[in-house]
Amino acid sequence: MLDIGISTGLFYHRRINFYLPKIKSAGFKAIELWVGASKWGKETHFDYNKAEEVEEIKRDLRVLSLNVVSLNAPFSELLDISSMDEMQRSIAVAEIKKTISLCEFFNAE
Repeated sequence: MLDIGISTGLFYHRRINFYLPKIKSAGFKAIELWVGASKWGKETHFDYNKAEEVEEIKRDLRVLSLNVVSLNAPFSELLDISSMDEMQRSIAVAEIKKTISLCEFFNAE
């Protein structure tokens, strides 16, 4: 059976831990974890570069029985894998690799 999910990107303006219980109480079991955009994910509802924040989210998800089914790739005007600037493109690829690692960490499908 397929669970209907929701993207946490809707809630980027506040720490995601605040919204996870609300997502669960609304009946969702699956989420797409939005990892952010500008400034390499630092302007979002969690900083995927900080291990303690990622661990805290994983604990909260486990307690609430919420499953991460996917993560979006970070993107912005400065974080673009199609950039013609080699340095910007390299940074973007490195950030996406971090997101791929997060998929494994959260057991995303």
